[in-house]
Amino acid sequence: MTKQEKLQKNPLNYKNIFSFISFWWMNGFFRNGSKHDLKDEDMYQLLSDDKSEKLCYDLECKWKAELQRFYSTGKKPSLFRAVVKTYFSTWLFYVFMGVIEEVLRTINPLLIRWLLRYFEVNTNVPVSSAYLYATGIFAILILLTFLHHVLYYYTQRLGWHLRAATCALMYKKTLRLSQKALAATTTGQIVNLGATDVIRFDWLGLFLHYLIIGPIQAVVVIYLLWTDLGVSSLAGLVVIIIAMTIQSCVGRQFGRIRAKMSVLTDQRIRIMNEVLTAMKIIKMYAWEKPFEKLVSETRRKEVQKVLYSAILKACNFSMMFISSRLLNLFTFITFVMLGGHLTPSKVFSAIALYNVLRTSMGLFFPLAIEKLSESLISLKRIQNFLMLDEIDDDLQGLPPKSSKDCIVELTSFTAWWTEDEDSANRPTLEDITLNVKPGQLLAVIGPVGSGKSSFLSAILRELPASTGQARVVGQVSYAGQTPWVFSGSIRDNILFGEEYNEKRFKEVIDVCCLEKDLLSFEFGDLTLVGQRGVTLSGGQKARVNLARAVYRRGTNIFLMDDPLSAVDASVAHKMFEHCICRYLRKTIRILVTHQLQFIQKADQIMILKEGKIAGLGTYSELQADGTDFAALLKKKEEPPLSPGPGGFRNRLLSGERQRTYSFMEDNLQLKSDVNLAMLPDAALSQGDIFMEEIYESTFTLNESKLQIPCDINGVSADDSSCLTGNETIQPLIAEDKADFVAPVEEEEINAQGSVKFQVYKNYFIYNVYFFTLLTILALSDHTVFILCDWWIAVWATRSEIFYSQMIISPLNTTFASPTSLFNSSASGIFNTTTTTAIPALKFNDEFYIIVYAGLIALLTVLLYTRSIAQFYYCVKSGILMHDKMFHAIIHAPMRFFDVNPVGRILNRFSKDLGQIDELLPQTFMDFIYIFCMIFSILILSVTINYFVIVIVIPLSIYFIWLRQYYIKTSRDIKRMEGASRSPVFTHVSNTIQGLSTVRAFNMQDKFEEEFNNRQDLHSSAWFLFITGSRWLAVRLDAICAIFIGCVAYFSILTSSINAVDAGKVGLTLTYAIMLMGMFQWGTRQSAEVENLMTSVERIQQYYAIEPEAPHEVDGSSLPRGWPQYGIVTFDNLSYAHYKGGPDILHDIRANIRAHEKVGIVGRTGAGKSSLISTLFRLNEYSKGSVMIDGINVSELGLTDLRSAISIIPQDPILFAGSMRKNLDPFQLYTDDEVWTALEQVQLKPVVEQLPLRLSTELAESGSNFSVGQRQLVCLARAVLRKNRVLIIDEATANVDLRTDFLIQETIRNSFKHCTVLTIAHRLHTIIDSDRVMVLDQGRLIEFDEPHVLLGNEDGIFTQMVDATGRSEAKALRQIAAKAHSVTHDNNTSPENGVPDHRRSFLSRYLPVPGSYDHLEIETNM
Repeated sequence: MTKQEKLQKNPLNYKNIFSFISFWWMNGFFRNGSKHDLKDEDMYQLLSDDKSEKLCYDLECKWKAELQRFYSTGKKPSLFRAVVKTYFSTWLFYVFMGVIEEVLRTINPLLIRWLLRYFEVNTNVPVSSAYLYATGIFAILILLTFLHHVLYYYTQRLGWHLRAATCALMYKKTLRLSQKALAATTTGQIVNLGATDVIRFDWLGLFLHYLIIGPIQAVVVIYLLWTDLGVSSLAGLVVIIIAMTIQSCVGRQFGRIRAKMSVLTDQRIRIMNEVLTAMKIIKMYAWEKPFEKLVSETRRKEVQKVLYSAILKACNFSMMFISSRLLNLFTFITFVMLGGHLTPSKVFSAIALYNVLRTSMGLFFPLAIEKLSESLISLKRIQNFLMLDEIDDDLQGLPPKSSKDCIVELTSFTAWWTEDEDSANRPTLEDITLNVKPGQLLAVIGPVGSGKSSFLSAILRELPASTGQARVVGQVSYAGQTPWVFSGSIRDNILFGEEYNEKRFKEVIDVCCLEKDLLSFEFGDLTLVGQRGVTLSGGQKARVNLARAVYRRGTNIFLMDDPLSAVDASVAHKMFEHCICRYLRKTIRILVTHQLQFIQKADQIMILKEGKIAGLGTYSELQADGTDFAALLKKKEEPPLSPGPGGFRNRLLSGERQRTYSFMEDNLQLKSDVNLAMLPDAALSQGDIFMEEIYESTFTLNESKLQIPCDINGVSADDSSCLTGNETIQPLIAEDKADFVAPVEEEEINAQGSVKFQVYKNYFIYNVYFFTLLTILALSDHTVFILCDWWIAVWATRSEIFYSQMIISPLNTTFASPTSLFNSSASGIFNTTTTTAIPALKFNDEFYIIVYAGLIALLTVLLYTRSIAQFYYCVKSGILMHDKMFHAIIHAPMRFFDVNPVGRILNRFSKDLGQIDELLPQTFMDFIYIFCMIFSILILSVTINYFVIVIVIPLSIYFIWLRQYYIKTSRDIKRMEGASRSPVFTHVSNTIQGLSTVRAFNMQDKFEEEFNNRQDLHSSAWFLFITGSRWLAVRLDAICAIFIGCVAYFSILTSSINAVDAGKVGLTLTYAIMLMGMFQWGTRQSAEVENLMTSVERIQQYYAIEPEAPHEVDGSSLPRGWPQYGIVTFDNLSYAHYKGGPDILHDIRANIRAHEKVGIVGRTGAGKSSLISTLFRLNEYSKGSVMIDGINVSELGLTDLRSAISIIPQDPILFAGSMRKNLDPFQLYTDDEVWTALEQVQLKPVVEQLPLRLSTELAESGSNFSVGQRQLVCLARAVLRKNRVLIIDEATANVDLRTDFLIQETIRNSFKHCTVLTIAHRLHTIIDSDRVMVLDQGRLIEFDEPHVLLGNEDGIFTQMVDATGRSEAKALRQIAAKAHSVTHDNNTSPENGVPDHRRSFLSRYLPVPGSYDHLEIETNM
């Protein structure tokens, strides 16, 4: 059952017409929301017309027609045309409904004019007509209440449909993108299209019909004004045109600023993403301050644009209200100057008509143009994406008739990753011809960048043939080089859509060596992994990745891209023997590997070099031909890290890497040589290390309890010979749990209930004096705003009274209507019907004009000042919040980043901060203005007519209750909408990262179905959001309609008791009608302010992060040049990853001498990397201490400590930017020093051939460099820093032996006088170290010279060496013995007589003047 089917039945399926137009059917949902917190299960199912699959199908049909037209006629396809064809007929119906709505709006001012005539002096309008006009106003408002919100719902639904359809269409396209197309974009760009660009469509439907309605309504309104005010109505039209022109110019300027601001925001987010992703490295390098400065500088540039944008918004906001007053001023001045006489009915009907026109033409028409232009840009960007290159539909090749018919056959296969096949670049693969049959194991070997992974991509049809062909018959499974683990349980990751079979699942877990790992997790295979779960180690990810491929039913062809590199030797041996050689033995297996000890058992070996086959045959055939396997990976004539098809690692192969690629390096040819003459043992250069049979009997695991199934596909369920032991994997009880495994991470904690007052206070009152000034300005400008309209009411009333009193009844003197006089172009001289001449009298309009103009001028100054000041104040608050949050984040302990996914933290720097910068100031300004206006209208109405208080009190009580009733449910809807949106983007991101795996497993349909399900769940929340807001809006507008009707009726009623001022009645009615849209919009804006304040709250939560230890310690005085020797002492050290957590290291006691080279080995989870963490104090110690040169590092500032140690990390981190910036981000070294460092790590020839050398820009995360090259860049950083202590954390795990030897040789030459600690899985890397430290379960088990440790036949180190195989173990022992003899023959170890426990004691006091005897012992001097 899908999530959509678990939701409640949609009551819209059973609605009646009244329930629909009043949104009565939502009552039940709000009732539930008032009783308890809403969950996903409380949402309603979507209507069939709203589902993602149908919406996508409708649009896809029209888009395919456009493509077909393009292929047949060559005319460029248009996504806009496809959208118009899909939705045009529906939109026309909405235009018709909109016309009816605006006709009703336009009638209301006419009814107001006729009603106000009843209150004028000497009126002849009967009271019955007055009640009739009041009833008409009330009836129209009631009709508008229902019609407007039904239309609003439908137009919002149209925008929603367009958004959902384009998102689904883009996702379908993503599943078909070729690797060349993926190279032209990034994951961020694709997600951005679906997250940002399509948001424009949600607003497009609301305003688009005003492109037609607005101009028509403008003509009608101007005609009506002409009949009443004559030619002076054109003055108002001129003001409208000028105001619209100014607003359009400001809008265009805002668009330009917005574009520049987006670039700066993208740049800041990219830097933040790099900072958060590489936080561990930044802390280890002590780069916090420089990166804080970098982010602050980028933020400063962005803030300049944000402030400019805020000022433009403030001007636009002010113009919207000032223009209405200027409109009245110029219209009525023109009318009076041309001889007209103002009356309340004329004035307020004109104001009401102008309000109608201002809404449709002054607000909605510009918004329609703005949203249409934005949507056209978005559609253009989406169209460009939809036109990207696609792969062939047939990815799986031909289905086999039987397992014997499976084959992988390449014939003269040549291919390029780049488009430019005629360039000087050599092909990625060139003239590849081979044939692999069922039951055969093909091992693919070669140096870094030789095209091994590209070869697998060719089989997967990800790399299309330029010439030749690739024939694949059979179902393919694929395990990529970079393991892909998506958010979900371990079981979900392994099953990958397959049906769960307990017996088969356990078999796969067994052969992939995952049983112990699952037992160490609290929830076993149901443990969540990915962003919301535990962090798997590299080896665990690799094994889960392999298990996914192995579990796949019916698979005949297995492609494995170096799955053995990330695990230790014994586990790699077991995986190779039990999984690859036995469990999969009847299938086609193609294994790319750097582990040459396994290739002897391969049926065929293919040696790739520069994209060509350098050797193909069996092991014995290649050996007979004189192939030197070890030397193959280190030949001098081969450039060390060629920037050819794999060297700069165009790496388009798997789709599971970061999707930012650069092809500018493809034109480079490297001609440098690599000096690898100085190898640790002659056996390496002779190539006989791996030529013996692999030793199979020495395992640390108890193999008597493990039996391997006989056949991957042919195991019967009751075949007891294939499986022994328990059928299910039971989680360990608490005391048996491995203490190094992170617990399952909990969901992000959201604050419940309303936002606390303290949050508002911290945001709004950071400067008390400025806040007080803003309050005074707000009260002042609103008072003047009301005074403007009050003054014109006084003006019109007195003018009307003046002219009415001039009628002299005894003389039977009447005056022609000023309107008729005015319309007949009379000069203002009155015509009479008597022979008695009455001298012309004139009302003193000039006084009122001067006061009115003065008030408007004052309003302009106050409103602009207040708007700009308020926007500035809010933006400034956002600036301060960003700075505080970033400071808290950059100084947070590593535990914070371990339990909080990068996306969660980045969300606060992107979405939350974006809302605070852009939306909150505007929304808060709207809310304050509307709140003041509503309050003023109520006070005005009660003051003018005290009867109104009878209805104001109950309506106010109902409104307060209704708002609280709505807010509780609305908050839950907003939360569900946000929570259901994230999984959609997560799914897209996961899909892109694992695209090659998805396609290799032929899972596109299931992933598309999953996308539609997730989008439908979000659509269910969005449906509730738009219908819930309409539910509230209908009720609020009904309150307003009742209020306006009561004002009209009570005014008529009061006039029968007391004389009522027509101007004041007009003022009240005009303002009251403004409440119709304003009231519900103000309530929604108040709710939106609270929603946006949750972003403020989320950011302020990060203020409270407990910081790590101080970076500078006052009064700390380190010896100059510390550390001078690099003596490292661990004294009874215990360590946990976080305060109060279980200890990962237990009672470590050891001393490392100056200049000593120490290897650190142990199984996954033994505590190797944790030991390194103690040196950098990534968390404080549980007990004990670490000393460097006799100084306790716990007493140092973190910057002093971390800057004194260099590290080459397991995952080499490069930042987007120039090569020089990656080596020396903060310009601490000269160019000569940088070039010297590059030369020492043998990267100088590579960098010299880059287009701009050191200034060449690298791609995101350095993805246009191979892993080996990135490791060498990190090594060059270490060379530049010239520290006395160097840490190497499994830096060679994913590189071939040639690169490994290169790194080790560089370390020997460049770090002779440094203390070097090396963590390694490859025992070759550390076998010639001075000493080896063996860790197990967080305890130091063995620590001595490798040769001495190998003398202990029962030792763990001996077992690890023996597990590599006979020939490998023999070679390792020879290297260890030779290193031992060289060391002792040269008599370089006078300290051997000092036991380690004594050495630890002595080193506490070093270096101290007068203790040179100790110093001599400890430093080998």
